[in-house]
Amino acid sequence: MAHVVLFSSDLELRYDQLIDYYHLRFQIEFNFRDAKQYWGLEDFMTVNQTPVYNSANLAMSWSISPTL
Repeated sequence: MAHVVLFSSDLELRYDQLIDYYHLRFQIEFNFRDAKQYWGLEDFMTVNQTPVYNSANLAMSWSISPTL
């Protein structure tokens, strides 16, 4: 049996809600990872707003019309 320690800054949050939130958080991260792979965004390593915007648009435009 494994033990897990979960943290929250909301001291009024019930433990079952905290578990649900962590479960949703990891599901969102998995979906984000899959979306990055699908759209080809895992190859772009940038954090500035304009390059991120350009990279996302480039990846999405290529997936719509890969002959470009």
